[in-house]
Amino acid sequence: MAHHEPRPIFVVARNERLTRFGATHMVRRAANEAVPTKPTLADEPISPHIFRHSLAMKLLQSGVDLSTIQALARARTGRHDPPQCRSGMSR
Repeated sequence: MAHHEPRPIFVVARNERLTRFGATHMVRRAANEAVPTKPTLADEPISPHIFRHSLAMKLLQSGVDLSTIQALARARTGRHDPPQCRSGMSR
Protein backbone atom coordinates (compact mmCIF):
# COMPACT_ATOMS: atom_id res chain seq x y z
CA MET A 1 0.00 0.00 0.00
CA ALA A 2 1.56 3.29 -1.09
CA HIS A 3 1.77 6.28 1.23
CA HIS A 4 -0.21 9.23 -0.08
CA GLU A 5 0.07 12.71 1.34
CA PRO A 6 -3.28 14.33 1.97
CA ARG A 7 -4.22 17.11 -0.39
CA PRO A 8 -3.29 20.50 1.04
CA ILE A 9 -6.03 22.70 2.45
CA PHE A 10 -4.12 25.91 1.81
CA VAL A 11 -2.29 26.50 -1.45
CA VAL A 12 -0.38 29.48 -2.86
CA ALA A 13 -0.72 31.05 -6.31
CA ARG A 14 1.49 28.39 -7.94
CA ASN A 15 -0.89 25.68 -6.64
CA GLU A 16 1.74 24.54 -4.13
CA ARG A 17 1.24 23.75 -0.44
CA LEU A 18 1.40 26.80 1.85
CA THR A 19 4.52 26.47 4.02
CA ARG A 20 4.77 27.49 7.67
CA PHE A 21 7.00 30.36 6.57
CA GLY A 22 4.39 31.51 4.09
CA ALA A 23 1.66 31.33 6.73
CA THR A 24 3.79 33.33 9.17
CA HIS A 25 4.43 35.95 6.49
CA MET A 26 0.72 36.24 5.69
CA VAL A 27 -0.28 36.57 9.36
CA ARG A 28 2.36 39.23 10.06
CA ARG A 29 1.47 41.17 6.91
CA ALA A 30 -2.21 41.17 7.89
CA ALA A 31 -1.31 42.31 11.42
CA ASN A 32 0.82 45.15 10.03
CA GLU A 33 -2.06 46.24 7.78
CA ALA A 34 -4.37 46.32 10.84
CA VAL A 35 -2.07 48.57 12.91
CA PRO A 36 -3.68 51.85 11.68
CA THR A 37 -7.04 50.58 12.98
CA LYS A 38 -5.67 48.96 16.15
CA PRO A 39 -2.29 50.55 17.03
CA THR A 40 -1.65 48.20 19.97
CA LEU A 41 -1.00 45.39 17.47
CA ALA A 42 2.34 47.03 16.65
CA ASP A 43 3.69 45.94 20.04
CA GLU A 44 2.20 42.42 20.04
CA PRO A 45 3.98 39.27 18.88
CA ILE A 46 1.74 37.93 16.11
CA SER A 47 2.27 34.49 14.56
CA PRO A 48 0.32 31.35 13.69
CA HIS A 49 1.63 29.87 16.96
CA ILE A 50 -0.08 32.68 18.90
CA PHE A 51 -3.37 31.77 17.17
CA ARG A 52 -2.87 28.12 18.07
CA HIS A 53 -2.10 28.96 21.69
CA SER A 54 -5.04 31.36 21.93
CA LEU A 55 -7.42 28.72 20.57
CA ALA A 56 -6.10 26.13 23.02
CA MET A 57 -6.57 28.54 25.93
CA LYS A 58 -10.13 29.46 24.89
CA LEU A 59 -11.05 25.79 24.57
CA LEU A 60 -9.53 24.99 27.96
CA GLN A 61 -11.32 27.92 29.60
CA SER A 62 -14.56 26.72 27.99
CA GLY A 63 -14.25 23.34 29.68
CA VAL A 64 -12.91 21.23 26.79
CA ASP A 65 -10.77 18.39 28.16
CA LEU A 66 -7.02 18.61 27.67
CA SER A 67 -6.70 15.43 25.61
CA THR A 68 -9.17 16.80 23.06
CA ILE A 69 -7.28 20.09 22.87
CA GLN A 70 -4.00 18.24 22.38
CA ALA A 71 -5.52 16.15 19.61
CA LEU A 72 -6.89 19.24 17.87
CA ALA A 73 -3.58 21.05 18.12
CA ARG A 74 -1.61 17.91 17.19
CA ALA A 75 0.44 18.50 20.32
CA ARG A 76 3.13 16.05 21.29
CA THR A 77 3.52 15.18 24.95
CA GLY A 78 6.40 17.15 26.40
CA ARG A 79 6.80 19.38 23.37
CA HIS A 80 5.07 22.38 24.94
CA ASP A 81 3.99 23.25 28.44
CA PRO A 82 0.46 21.99 29.00
CA PRO A 83 -2.05 24.87 28.65
CA GLN A 84 -3.06 24.62 32.33
CA CYS A 85 0.52 25.63 33.28
CA ARG A 86 -0.06 28.93 31.54
CA SER A 87 -3.69 29.48 32.44
CA GLY A 88 -2.89 32.95 33.78
CA MET A 89 -1.89 34.07 30.31
CA SER A 90 -4.47 35.63 28.05
CA ARG A 91 -4.38 37.14 24.59
